[in-house]
Amino acid sequence: MELQSAHLPTSTKKRRHEEETEQKERPRLTKKALKKHDRKKSRSQPRRLNDDNPPSHGSSLERFARGGGPDLRDLRGYPEPSSKNSPSAKPGQRRPSITPLKQQRARASAAETMGTQARAPSQSSSTASTESTMSLSLLLERANVRRPIFDRKPVNVQDWMGAIRKDPCPLGSDAAISAAHRQFLWALQKSSLKEEVMVNVFPAIRGGLRYLAAVSRISPNLADLSDDDKLIIPKPDYMEGCEMFHANMRLCAVLSPYIVTANVEEAPFAPNFFTKILGNLDSLEAAEKQARYDGALGARGIHMMLNLEKATEVFDGKAYTVTFIYYAGFLRMYLHFIVPTGDPKYPRCYQTAVVSSWAMEDLEGFRDGVTAYRNAQDIAHALREEIVRQTIVTVDQMSDEEYQALVNEAEQLKLKGRRGRTNSFDGEEATTM
Repeated sequence: MELQSAHLPTSTKKRRHEEETEQKERPRLTKKALKKHDRKKSRSQPRRLNDDNPPSHGSSLERFARGGGPDLRDLRGYPEPSSKNSPSAKPGQRRPSITPLKQQRARASAAETMGTQARAPSQSSSTASTESTMSLSLLLERANVRRPIFDRKPVNVQDWMGAIRKDPCPLGSDAAISAAHRQFLWALQKSSLKEEVMVNVFPAIRGGLRYLAAVSRISPNLADLSDDDKLIIPKPDYMEGCEMFHANMRLCAVLSPYIVTANVEEAPFAPNFFTKILGNLDSLEAAEKQARYDGALGARGIHMMLNLEKATEVFDGKAYTVTFIYYAGFLRMYLHFIVPTGDPKYPRCYQTAVVSSWAMEDLEGFRDGVTAYRNAQDIAHALREEIVRQTIVTVDQMSDEEYQALVNEAEQLKLKGRRGRTNSFDGEEATTM
């Protein structure tokens, strides 16, 4: 053998030597070697998150997935929670990096969770608003406060229409109107909530403060519209009325439940100009009901002054009270007047007439709407000042006995109306002043 290998070529000897060396270094596939190989391979494979969950959790996970939520069993890029079955991370070992796509998904999930939590209070607020709207609807029906009508107008509707159009340029020159309109459009784009509209948009319509006004002031002093109902304390977004002077103190004492909104000096009395402001998400139907309610109370106050010391109640069919509703760039005007019903229990029917509306995103509509609004302020102011002046004369001509009897009657009516009044229309607690 050795002799035979000695006669082999050198290349053959070298190749045979390499084969023998490789065979010696190759590991033998024993049972122990195979187990060691399997252990190394099992460590290198990543473990799934749901391996830590016992089989009993499968039904709950399936129920959770059927509920519309995300299936978190295959969530990638999330650090695996520590447990008894999973080895702790080695010191210095880096966690897998989160890609921008995973970061975006995580932020979206967090935003959705925060949005759900933020929407929870609004649902309860919406429920309270719905209940208040239903209560107001019932009150309006029982007190004969009718829906807005287009075919039935007050006797003096033409006087109103002519007066609100008398001054075509309350804003000044064409350049000033264009600048005001651009400012209005900018504020309109930046305002969606009611409070933002009140601060940013409404001043462009109203202009400067010329008459005594109140913003979101509750009026707890007014009497009920009917004997059956407890008054929902009104809280107009904006109203204008007369100032309290020493000369009209006797008048306010006699007709306090009808014309005095609150027993504070800065509160306007005998208001007959109202404005309802809406945000982009507010209900126009609910706002119209509030406008009818505010307007009916204002019209009743004027009506009581006109009929003071008269033997029989007189209905002239004229409108002395006006309300505007602003909603998402639109302005609508309503007139309120009272007609007789023939029913002794409910002698008055409170009517609301739609006069006109303006789309104020257009330059011409903006000019006409602002003109109508500011001229209506002047008309309402002139009407209430004249009626108050005439009523003061009537009160001053009363005897002391007649005056004291009317004051006592007013106090009894106020005391009766205060019982059970705890809530204003918008759901906020109101106190009687």
